[in-house]
Amino acid sequence: MKRITFVVGIGTRNGKELAMKPILEIREATQQMASIFGGFTAIEGNGGWFDSDTNRVVYEPSLTLIVYSEQLFNVESSAVYLRDLFGQTCVLVTIENLEGFKYV
Repeated sequence: MKRITFVVGIGTRNGKELAMKPILEIREATQQMASIFGGFTAIEGNGGWFDSDTNRVVYEPSLTLIVYSEQLFNVESSAVYLRDLFGQTCVLVTIENLEGFKYV
């Protein structure tokens, strides 16, 4: 079993700050993850990145989606989907192999 984590910024769209949280996009993203991977865990948080043009840290709300799967063939297309849905330049994806995984 693999744990796949997607992290995407949700405070800007195409470089412009949003006035409101993109609730409809979050709902669409979670429905898409559930339909592809069978379920998800969604965690809203805050992240930051260093902007070398302005020499400052930019803080931004983020959405972390965690899914579990044996298959990896939908990971890249899911990351591209999230990137485009939220108007971002990239999405962070991590894949972890889980040994001895079981539900209790």
